[in-house]
Amino acid sequence: MAEEQAADVISLTLPHMDEMRTVIRLTTVAVASRTGLTIDQADDLNTALDELSRLFHESTINNESDFHIEYFIYSDRLEVITIGPGHSLTNNNAEISRYSRFILENVCDSYENHPFKKDDQLIKLIKYIHR
Repeated sequence: MAEEQAADVISLTLPHMDEMRTVIRLTTVAVASRTGLTIDQADDLNTALDELSRLFHESTINNESDFHIEYFIYSDRLEVITIGPGHSLTNNNAEISRYSRFILENVCDSYENHPFKKDDQLIKLIKYIHR
């Protein structure tokens, strides 16, 4: 069994402010550049994170919750984990969930959605590094 290598981790905790999307975009491009992802791959991740950020902001209009993003840099992939209140992507009846899943399926190599503490959702995005 192959042993998993250690990851470099970059963490962001952002307040409920729509202007924070710029911070997310700039951080994602910087991290993607460090990992060797292409500009197109970085743009794909920004598209996915824009969608997740939108879900977070729509769910927390009058909420003081923070949006957490962690970038895990491995030699062969970048994993991005978001944690915050928002709509579950596993709800097949919600149009917004179907739309969000469509975006993630088209811009990420894979993603996972897990319930987290209380009303929070943990969503992991994976983008493989093709050298």
